[in-house]
Amino acid sequence: MSMKKDLKQHYLDRTSKMPDDTGGSLDRNIRVMRKNAHGDFDKVWVKYNNNEASFDEWEFALEKWLKLELI
Repeated sequence: MSMKKDLKQHYLDRTSKMPDDTGGSLDRNIRVMRKNAHGDFDKVWVKYNNNEASFDEWEFALEKWLKLELI
């Protein structure tokens, strides 16, 4: 249970450090990529909770999504 709390805290720490104007791109392609990366991250988080994915996979999906949010 504590690993899940640590994971949630890691997620909250990373997202709270994002700038206020995050995700403001009006380009359709960027919006679609950002939406897909967010969906992929959600899927990996569910897999991680079911012990089907590693922490590295979870962190990679998080980094990919957050990088697209910064564009």
